[in-house]
Amino acid sequence: MKTAFKWTIVLLAGLLMGPAAAHAQDETDEQFNQRVDPSSVFHFVDSHAFGNSMNITAVVTKDGQTLGDALVAVYAADGSIRGKDITDATQQNKVFLTVYGESSVPLVFKVYVGGKTYTVDQGLTFSTNAFIGMTEPYVISLTLRGDVNADGKVDVADAVAVANFLVGRRQGTFIESVADVNGDTNISIADAVAIVAIAMN
Repeated sequence: MKTAFKWTIVLLAGLLMGPAAAHAQDETDEQFNQRVDPSSVFHFVDSHAFGNSMNITAVVTKDGQTLGDALVAVYAADGSIRGKDITDATQQNKVFLTVYGESSVPLVFKVYVGGKTYTVDQGLTFSTNAFIGMTEPYVISLTLRGDVNADGKVDVADAVAVANFLVGRRQGTFIESVADVNGDTNISIADAVAIVAIAMN
């Protein structure tokens, strides 16, 4: 009787553990690294492979708020890592990056915060010996251009929010800094049209 009970417990444990074990096997190496040690999210930077460098002092923002716990790396458009942030406890919320590369190479930021990795392309290119953000920190924004209601996607609801804003009916969250989609420094109906175009692609 004891043996049958013992085998029943083992069988039940196996059935209960099965889905968890299967889930663990489905997890990618990157997901495992993010879960266990955020500092290992980004690849190793081989600074000796490049003869030139530039420096960036930045802050990371999301929905108008500065984030203090973001890890940042810089990649070339081809996917090769070019720099990782150096934390400085005396400089709260600032990110310090030494970026290695060649002139005119497009750069993309990858930001790890809150268990997620965001890819941010703000049109920055590598410039030898440049110092960016010395007087005012360079802003790396995790809010999508056009995502004026800050729901994580650009859709028709954002275009409607811009239209409402223009007629004085501002409702709920409205991030003005990402509403100027066409970059003409003016929020207008043209931005609502541009948002619809983005949403339809």
